Amino acid sequence: GGNIAHYGMNNHILTDRVFNIQSAEIKRIADEGDCIIIGRCADDILSECEGVLKIFIHAPIEHRAKTLIEKGEADENSAQKLISKTDKKRASYYNFYTGKGWGDPKNYHFNIDSSVLGVDGTARLIKTIMDEYYK
Repeated sequence: GGNIAHYGMNNHILTDRVFNIQSAEIKRIADEGDCIIIGRCADDILSECEGVLKIFIHAPIEHRAKTLIEKGEADENSAQKLISKTDKKRASYYNFYTGKGWGDPKNYHFNIDSSVLGVDGTARLIKTIMDEYYK
């Protein structure tokens, strides 16, 4: 019993240290110039910086599962479970470190469903948004 609690505490401390290191690195990269940062609570970490464009990209779970299956990264039985588990981890991490809701539209300038235009189309859309935002 005691070892599990002790491990959990150390694991939490390690996670906090990793988050703090990542935060410092994200700020350093942003200070150096233009960059794109995916995930890692960067929208919140850089919230006081000027010129930060915040985009949340999502897709229906069925579309994401189909993509995983096509890539050979999961089978039909495990794809949706894997996605749900990953999303829960992402949400928990984001919610814990930001005090905000992961995927909540009010945290972002744009929310984009990548299943509508596909990966390439979504990338082109984001480039268009960036070109307009930073002109």
